This record gives sequence, structure tokens and C-alpha cells, in this order.
Amino acid sequence: MGSLSLPASGVIYIDTAPIIYSVEKHPDYAPSLRPVWAASKSGAIQVITSELALLETLVGPLKHGDSELADVYSELLTATEMRLLKTSAEADAYLREERDSWDR
Repeated sequence: MGSLSLPASGVIYIDTAPIIYSVEKHPDYAPSLRPVWAASKSGAIQVITSELALLETLVGPLKHGDSELADVYSELLTATEMRLLKTSAEADAYLREERDSWDR
């Protein structure tokens, strides 16, 4: 993966996959994402994601009985500088269906 071009300031939406790649230290993607987290931590940018990302990051750990990893995701998405956007059940269902249709 190449490098990311980040704005000097502003808001960046992060979807589920980059969160998982970062937390689980994916060798191809995690290094490229480090500047995002550093800029967020310094306050240069604000990282936002949705409640749907929280749900999606918890599926794997809970399915495999890994409560420690589930706790890491919960902490990251609810108790850090990342902002979690509220969504509706209808929007979540629509987004899930759209995403699943990409895999067909």
C-alpha cells in the first residue's frame, strides 16, 4: 500500500477495515495508517466513524471468544479522541446490505 495524503486539519471518516488493520497490525496496511492516528492524537485532524463500525469490529472477536480484543475495539471507538457517529437501525441495515452486495 502506498502512503496516505492527509489534510493539515479537518475531519476524516474511517471505515471498519482500516480500524481492524490498525488494531490487528496488518503488515501491509497498518504502517500506512499510523500517520492518521498520530495526527488524530495530536489534534491536527479529527477522526470519525459510525456505530456500525463499532458493531462490525466486535463481530470477529466475539465470534472467536476473544473478549480482550473486543475490549480493545470498544475502548478505541468509545473512549479515545475518535468520534463515534450515531446511526439508525434502518441506515445500518441499508449500509450492511450495500456492503454485502459488493461481495456477490
